Amino acid sequence: SPDWTYLKITARASTTSVTATVMGPDLAATTAVTTWRLGAFCDTTGYPSHGVIHEQRLFVVCPAFPGRLFASRTGKFFDYTPTDQDGTVADDNGVVAIFAGAGRQNSKWLQSVSDGLLVGTDGGEYLARASSLDDPITPFSIQVRRKTEFGSADALPVRAGSASIFIQELGRSVYKYKVEGSNYDGTDISRSGRHLTTDGIIEIAYQKIPNPVIWGR
Repeated sequence: SPDWTYLKITARASTTSVTATVMGPDLAATTAVTTWRLGAFCDTTGYPSHGVIHEQRLFVVCPAFPGRLFASRTGKFFDYTPTDQDGTVADDNGVVAIFAGAGRQNSKWLQSVSDGLLVGTDGGEYLARASSLDDPITPFSIQVRRKTEFGSADALPVRAGSASIFIQELGRSVYKYKVEGSNYDGTDISRSGRHLTTDGIIEIAYQKIPNPVIWGR
């Protein structure tokens, strides 16, 4: 019999009594089961605010869980189960990773790059990837480490060649961020144009041809 299953709460009578429908396989238990937990995403805790597909998984962040990254099962974008029904953890199971670092960690954007997954937060920029370079992310192999502390605005970044372009938290600066193996570099590309960002930038776009241009709104 399975070690766990999942249910959908359909009615609430009190803080200790609810009615639920079993959505997964039936358990073989003949006595009351008292071990349970709420799902991470629901009307009570909220839903993901940002997401991106990376290595055939849908990675998301949720305002209710700052400093935490969720990844779906491989090839199953709406399935975040952390184990198989018998409790076995496989490489393609869902992943939950905690950011390494202190301070503010409210995620503002996600971007898939060749060296991993970039996560912009109000406290800095993180890189999520497998513990060994060039390996895929699995429940057994993932690290999320802060690389810079510029702080990101709540606006989507853009890709310009091999670099990521994003807006700094206060909206006055635009940074170019580049990851190459174990090296990373962040450059303020708007330093010479502070007079152009007085009112703040809330959105950027990249024009590739005929000439590369970063547009800001």
